[in-house]
Parts: sequence; structure tokens; C-alpha cells
Amino acid sequence: ACLSGGYIPLPVRAGEKRPKGRWQEPTEQELLQYWGNGAGFEIGVVLPKGVAVLDIDMEGDSHRGIDSYRQEEILKAVAPVLMEVALPCESSPSGGRHYFGRIPAGWQGRQNLEGVGIELLCGQCFVKTFPSSGYVTQEKSWPVPVGELPEFPPGILARFETATIEQPSAGRHRRGKARKNI
Repeated sequence: ACLSGGYIPLPVRAGEKRPKGRWQEPTEQELLQYWGNGAGFEIGVVLPKGVAVLDIDMEGDSHRGIDSYRQEEILKAVAPVLMEVALPCESSPSGGRHYFGRIPAGWQGRQNLEGVGIELLCGQCFVKTFPSSGYVTQEKSWPVPVGELPEFPPGILARFETATIEQPSAGRHRRGKARKNI
């Protein structure tokens, strides 16, 4: 479902969030090695260009230092828009959420709203996802094929125009402040 949906699936060891191996489309032999015959790997995907995930982390054991008050204010403002657009969503083991959608050209890397546990992961970023342990979705097909994803509303994207940006670079990220010019 991942490959035919436009995503590159990558194996993830149970309990980890980083992919095993290289960020390339797996061969048929690798697919069998990672997910065939009870190999036990969980799954993540590399987001194709033009796709993003709104990643909302909740304060807890795995996410400390989140300004819950600021986060709640932001979520109150964006929740109605998220519901209206019906972006495909999954919940994470820590109680967070991943909303998938399409984005305009020019967005890439991790757009991070500092201190509130909310970031926009844009094309060529990696996301651990359902059916990995603890990830839950109500969608009939997961991940939702790229061509069927709704667009992120401009009101949500506007919140990330001056966010801290981490650019992907061979599986690593460089940090810096930047303004998105869309």
C-alpha cells in the first residue's frame, strides 16, 4: 500500500523512531526481508515532495518541556480547520497526532513551532506510522494515497511561515531560522 500510494516504506526496529538502512525504495527482496515471514520490523515512510505531516506531540514521558498552554491555544485555533478539511489522521503511542496532507511547492524539511510540540514535516522527511505498534487510524487505507490527500489549509501553513526549519541532508538535519516564501 505504501509504494503504490506514493510513499517509500522503510523498516523501523520496535521501540525506535529512526529507520534501519538507507532512504531508498526497498527492493522486492528487502520488502520480504523486513516484513515477510514474521521479520518483526515496524514501518515508517519517507514523505514524497508535496506531502506533509502535521505532527502534534503531547507532554509526557517521551516529550518533555512542551508549553502546554501555548499548544492548547494553537490547537483551539486550528482544530476547526482540521475537522473541516478532514485531513487523514493517526494517533501515536504517546497520544499525539499525525495529520497527512498536500502542500504547495517550496515547502521542505521540518517546520517547528518552538516549545509547543507541533511541527510540520514536509517532503523527504521520515515518519513512523501505522501499522507500527501503538499507531492507530480510522482510515480505510493507510497511508492514504498521495493523490487522494486533501491540501493543508492556508491558515495552518501560515503558522509555520517563520518557524524554525530543519532541512533534510542525507538523513540528517541542519537547523536555522528562515522565512518561507510561498
